[in-house]
Amino acid sequence: MWQIFIIIDKTVMQTFVFSFDSDTSLPEQLETLIPGRLSAVSDDCPDLIIAFLFPGSPLQFQLDALSTFFPDTLLVGATAMRQFSSDKLCDSGCLHFFWFDYPNHHAWVEVVECDEKNNLHCQKAINGLKTRQPDTSLLLVDGIRFPVHTLLEKFRHCCGENTPQIVGGLASKTLAPEHYFEDDGAWVFVGSTIYSNAALLIGLQGVDMHVQVVRGWEPASPVYTVTQAKENTLLAIDGIPAVDWYRDFFTLNGMIPEMPAASYGFPLIFDGPDPARKGIYRTMVTFDEPPGSVTFAGDIHTGDRIRLGLGNDDSLVGAAEQLDLKDAEACLLFSCVVRELVLGDAAEKEIATLSSKLENTSLSGFFTFGEIGPSTVGKLGFYNQTSILALLTERVS
Repeated sequence: MWQIFIIIDKTVMQTFVFSFDSDTSLPEQLETLIPGRLSAVSDDCPDLIIAFLFPGSPLQFQLDALSTFFPDTLLVGATAMRQFSSDKLCDSGCLHFFWFDYPNHHAWVEVVECDEKNNLHCQKAINGLKTRQPDTSLLLVDGIRFPVHTLLEKFRHCCGENTPQIVGGLASKTLAPEHYFEDDGAWVFVGSTIYSNAALLIGLQGVDMHVQVVRGWEPASPVYTVTQAKENTLLAIDGIPAVDWYRDFFTLNGMIPEMPAASYGFPLIFDGPDPARKGIYRTMVTFDEPPGSVTFAGDIHTGDRIRLGLGNDDSLVGAAEQLDLKDAEACLLFSCVVRELVLGDAAEKEIATLSSKLENTSLSGFFTFGEIGPSTVGKLGFYNQTSILALLTERVS
């Protein structure tokens, strides 16, 4: 038995959950189950489906079936180990359906691919941002292979002060170290085509977006300075080798706990000097590999001022409880996979808390390998250990 969770979005939100019997073909069940549910909302095919689907073997079959059943609908999405459906966690996939009320409102997508020489083919996406000037922009990215920092920097450089607000996340897959770099997930897709080493820029015309960055971590150390770093690798802090700096904090009774797992409740927090990076977190990926270094799930720069953060399941749920959310017609949530690890059994409580604040607003999303959203000064930022809430409302036109 496997399930697809279907969220239907219009002025009056409705949420339905479908369970599919693996002994019956998906196309057959699409023919018999979905039409009656959708007809309660609209007689037309949806304009847009945003899908977050499990990165397992049925993925291509699911996309083929959905593309056949909705031939005139823009279908976009990413693979995700765990997804959000209203106030629940699920791991079999969710689909968010959108109908636009006005003919001049629509969605479009540009695929940014990275070739074998690590060259980004992103000019069409940049032109789309410049010429179409979407009211809302979403970015879904391959979670393992794609150079997301390079793309974000190109967006910042080419659009300058006119860089639009963009939110999104990196596709996810198993965290098992022995499978992490295998090409078995963390993909994005458009229609029935699955892309590895690519990103999707999704533009929404006629849709406004309000963004909330949900944290839940408190400073837990003095501020230090990164004196040597390269890309995602931290080599020295205040002239001290990175691993020794961490050992000073984490050694107890002469023993250091297993890393990086022990560091998940203590993310690295940027404190400056670049105001666009202040308040952004980093998750440790490897410790002392190669010897003396620490790698993170995001870039770190020489000259960054950093400190350790501190949090637990209570502080993360508490951050959700303190939010004052505006009314919206739909919500997308991109939350770090490490938050789920720290939350443990409270992960569903955090989602339920957010859902209760959203009341009748439909909610979908997934646990990501990295989050994209605005920094504290409104610049385009890349986060770890953060939740990005995108509240969407169609304009009256």
